Amino acid sequence: NAESSRFGRTSVVMRTVLTDAAGEFRLQGLQMATSWPLHAGAAGHSSWQGTVRVDAAQVPFVEIHLDRAVQLSGVVRNEHGEAVRGIVHATDAFAPGKGIGDQRPSWSRPFLVTGKDGAFAFRNLPPGDLVVSAKDNDGHVAGRTFTAQAGDELRWDPVLRGDLAIRGAVLDANGQPLTGWRVVASAPEGVLTPSSAETAADGSFTLSGCVAGPYTVRCYVDGNDWNLSLIHI
Repeated sequence: NAESSRFGRTSVVMRTVLTDAAGEFRLQGLQMATSWPLHAGAAGHSSWQGTVRVDAAQVPFVEIHLDRAVQLSGVVRNEHGEAVRGIVHATDAFAPGKGIGDQRPSWSRPFLVTGKDGAFAFRNLPPGDLVVSAKDNDGHVAGRTFTAQAGDELRWDPVLRGDLAIRGAVLDANGQPLTGWRVVASAPEGVLTPSSAETAADGSFTLSGCVAGPYTVRCYVDGNDWNLSLIHI
């Protein structure tokens, strides 16, 4: 599968082919002198991605080696042990950087919405570090990390919680509360981040919807630049 995205006026061109009995493929109709993202996948194997440049002088030959897939399955549950509908996402080795849209084909994106039974399954994850998260529409979340080997069959039954939060107060050098300051938490790639909050009259704030993991907390006031990190939790 090859695709191209151009921003501004977005133009997406996609070519998809199946390999033959020898595992060979040919993608035709691609624009010359252009680097194309290339994606590959097969049943029982992890997804793969790379880049190929098409030039008139030489037809590129790409040899793709697929690892055995890492599989991850489970059931999303609430704190009472009941299966619930949820949104499950995995950040793998091929995930784009934080804040960058995922341009991978839909079949290789580890993202899904469960049914009422809460069941989910990812069948073609690549080996390596995985950061997985689950949430519902009411602010309940769960998350964890795995380090997976090729062929691993992983199980995770996330229990969604809404009680994990970062609480504190923003004070000036004299200990007086700073009211109306914006407080924001950031986290490593794939870790769920809570919504920002504004400090109250006593300088207090609550960042709800956290998972167990490291967060960096920053605060700023409208019209000012970002302050240095205040806390690393």
